[in-house]
Order: sequence, then C-alpha cells, then structure tokens
Amino acid sequence: MKDTISIETRLREHVRGTGYPDIEHTGILSNDWTVTYLQLLDEAVRVCEGEPCLPRGIVADVYLVRMRFSGAYDEWLFNGGASSGQTELNLSQVQGQSGNFLMSLTKNDERPAT
Repeated sequence: MKDTISIETRLREHVRGTGYPDIEHTGILSNDWTVTYLQLLDEAVRVCEGEPCLPRGIVADVYLVRMRFSGAYDEWLFNGGASSGQTELNLSQVQGQSGNFLMSLTKNDERPAT
C-alpha cells in the first residue's frame, strides 16, 4: 500500500495541479498530458490491484477526468471554438481508460473507496 500515496499524489497533481488542461478555454487536450495521465492510470491500477480499498483521491480524480473533460470540450465547441481531431482522439483515450478503471470498481462489491 506504500506506493498508493505516491501515485495518489502524482495523479492529483497531474489532474488538478499546474498541468490541468484548460479545455473549456483552449479546446486542447495535449498528447503529453494524455500520455502522462494514461501512464499514471496504469500505475494506479497496478498499485491498487488486490487492495481491499481504493484511495478516495484516485477515484475522485479519475471520475473528474471521466465526467468533466468531455463537458469542457463540448463547452468550448458550443462557444464557437474550433474542433480538434487530436483533442477528440485524446479525450476518447482518456475517457475510455478512465471508464474502464471506474467500471472495475463494480467487479468487487467488497472493495469500497477509502
């Protein structure tokens, strides 16, 4: 469980910290941000595998990415922003993997978030 604090902190910084992608104002989800997020998510899966509880911070950050980023991009488009095929691809990857992570929580009803 010692690695969960490290991954929780790094994921939180990436998702909510200085690197937070301002999609609703720029319409951009960069490749670099996407690759780093997917690597952190893979690490979170490995570190948390078999643990009786998942850190609440990891669940919250993954949920934020899954639910908020698409809405932010839609807001960008609604306000007249130009579409970006690369951002749409990145969103698809991020949302798909985030959704898979969150769905994995339902596979074991005895594994609550802490």
